[in-house]
Amino acid sequence: MFSDSQRTILLEWLRDHRSNPYPTIAEKKQLMNETGLNREQINVWFTNNRIRLGMTGSHAARHASKAQMRVPQVAVC
Repeated sequence: MFSDSQRTILLEWLRDHRSNPYPTIAEKKQLMNETGLNREQINVWFTNNRIRLGMTGSHAARHASKAQMRVPQVAVC
């Protein structure tokens, strides 16, 4: 469903914002422009990936600074 380049952009954003993995409306608009995805696709991707990576609720806040939280590294081409 998502291309490699779209996943790379979104994963990089998530990695850079792991202490608060919830993009603002302005950040979502920027991600929409960069990826070509619509707002719903962006929302679903972030919801799913926060769950997959254990970045939801107070759990995320407690572990944001710990090395245990591993956001997949992506190569930038």
